[in-house]
Amino acid sequence: PPPPDPALMRTGTIQVKLQGAAGLKAADLNGKSDPYAVLSLCGKQHKSTTVSKSLDPRWNETFTFEGTLGDLTSESLQLEIFDKDRITRDDSLGSASVSLFDLRSVREKVVEAELSTKGRVSLVITWTARGDAPPPPDPALMRTGTIQVKLQGAAGLKAADLNGKSDPYAVLS
Repeated sequence: PPPPDPALMRTGTIQVKLQGAAGLKAADLNGKSDPYAVLSLCGKQHKSTTVSKSLDPRWNETFTFEGTLGDLTSESLQLEIFDKDRITRDDSLGSASVSLFDLRSVREKVVEAELSTKGRVSLVITWTARGDAPPPPDPALMRTGTIQVKLQGAAGLKAADLNGKSDPYAVLS
């Protein structure tokens, strides 16, 4: 047999940015769900935070899986969305399996994973070999500009001076 590809033996990380989901199944009586995601790869599992009362949650959370490129891309990323319940067992809102095989030839892939029931989940998946520079940040986050803040006023402030009044000021940082 041919020798293994040295690139597949490189160690590093796969970062999965769980951006959000859209069109999820309603599981609660209020017509909404309280979704959270569970991501599994190579025996490691990560759980997102729960977004209350939403069928279109935004998580923007990043999870890291470490290992060799060959091992991490030989399995599919397993993704399952659940509805958090207080009393009863959490309900599954659907699952998806995302192939990572193409990370052997590209460093990043954007995925819209269709769930097994209803809805889809948006992910950005990145491979970074140990010693490589991390991928560049999103250009939208690197733009500079001006933020304008208008302080409208304040009411019910505590009297701090001897005359029963105050000299209020605001500090913005």
